[in-house]
Amino acid sequence: MENNFVFLQLSSLHKVFLNEDITNLKEEEGTAALKGERVSYQILYTGGLERRAVASYSIKAPEGIDVKVSKVGNVPCEMPARRYECDEHYLSIEPGLYPDVLYPIEEGEIFHIIRGNKHSLYITAEISKDIEAGEYPVTMVIDTEGKKYEKTFCIKVLNAVLPKQYLTYTQWF
Repeated sequence: MENNFVFLQLSSLHKVFLNEDITNLKEEEGTAALKGERVSYQILYTGGLERRAVASYSIKAPEGIDVKVSKVGNVPCEMPARRYECDEHYLSIEPGLYPDVLYPIEEGEIFHIIRGNKHSLYITAEISKDIEAGEYPVTMVIDTEGKKYEKTFCIKVLNAVLPKQYLTYTQWF
């Protein structure tokens, strides 16, 4: 009997909502980056026959690529937009739980897969300035209920170094 787990690699810009319809999502296979750049993507997960399944991950990345993983958490939002002031570009204008906060999760640490809900792991890869140009696979293995699922994201490092950034970022609270 199949256990119905689903794992999809998505853009880091995609917001994975708990009740999202995932039937038409396009899986990402990789991206291009400059030396010294930071690349992010995420892995959506859902499914299982039990109400809650226990999972953990391990990750393999080539030397010169430092990978960190976070679990995307949901936060309550009572008023994402004023109905009379919003446009069609809002992801949702309904109150609910919105994916936002990132919780660092270490390799081997347990996380839960809840049947029917969609969640994601957010992966950030820091590319060294000294790495050779070429294609580098970052492979994540998710172990759940004794079965392993493997996803590989290919980073094509271009033969150029990201220039020093001079953008000043200020966040006023």
